Amino acid sequence: MADSEKRRSLIQQYLVQNGACSISALASRLEVSTMTIRRDMELLAGKGLVRVYHGVVVPLKEEATSLQEYALTKAEAVHVQEKLRIARAAASMVEPEDILFIDGGSTAALVARELPRGIPLTIICLSLNAFLNVAGNPAAEVILAGGIYHEETHIFEGPESIELIRRYRATKAFVSANGFREDLGVTCSNNYLLSIKQAVLRSSIQKILVADSSKFGKVNSCYFADLSDFSELITDDGLPDSALQSIRDSGTKVQAV
Repeated sequence: MADSEKRRSLIQQYLVQNGACSISALASRLEVSTMTIRRDMELLAGKGLVRVYHGVVVPLKEEATSLQEYALTKAEAVHVQEKLRIARAAASMVEPEDILFIDGGSTAALVARELPRGIPLTIICLSLNAFLNVAGNPAAEVILAGGIYHEETHIFEGPESIELIRRYRATKAFVSANGFREDLGVTCSNNYLLSIKQAVLRSSIQKILVADSSKFGKVNSCYFADLSDFSELITDDGLPDSALQSIRDSGTKVQAV
């Protein structure tokens, strides 16, 4: 395989896992110029594999769900499939007239992408990934929280985003996490995410944690909620039966898909 073909294959793999990425970040990641990445994106866009919005590359839905097209390792492929199952289960809960908060993170971005089209929704996006995955939904009112953009998480953070979250009330919030344990709660890895996630939980009726089983047992530095603070956990079938029962006993509904 030529170097250029290998590079484009790596880009496709990365986009499937992360949902979207800026051209500058891809250039830095692959140690090439932004012009090289732009040429790659022109070729991939011409094949209908990606779309570029204002310097951000987004995989198209049909390609992103065709996992066999990518030369992922076995672990990566399983991980992506789990996230897709979780995202589809979460999206199936959405009803007409719902008001939604969509968190940052790759699983939440997939939830945004899988949301039903053609029904009236209000969708409040906390990340660029989620926003790009719902932008253009003809029946939805789409709102993007403002503030400082963080490249590593695609999250917008600041007083503007917190104030926007406080002004709204959501029927459902889909929240992501980097780790969750029964004893030490639900955690993330960046301090600036704490106030956002906690504001979302305070402003929502149904609080739904979307996290694959690889996050179970992990603890990150920033605690933002207990599992019992969520009305539901949507995860995959890799969670131990003992953990499933314990979480359910605490009053949190669990879908293991």
